[in-house]
Amino acid sequence: MIVFLTCFSLQVIGQTSVGVLPGININKSLSEGYSLNFKNEYRLSEKEGSTHLQLSDFSLMLEKN
Repeated sequence: MIVFLTCFSLQVIGQTSVGVLPGININKSLSEGYSLNFKNEYRLSEKEGSTHLQLSDFSLMLEKN
């Protein structure tokens, strides 16, 4: 337990960028009780007056009700 807390603490201290993750979430109902969910979250960083994509996370899920 102590090893886990130490590793977790070092990981949190090592994180230097803080901000929000803007995202897009699209849900589409399909036939026969299926639905499709597309999600995209991204983080932008600004350096020297220009904006750069720092992180992008995509997910696509098919669900059956």
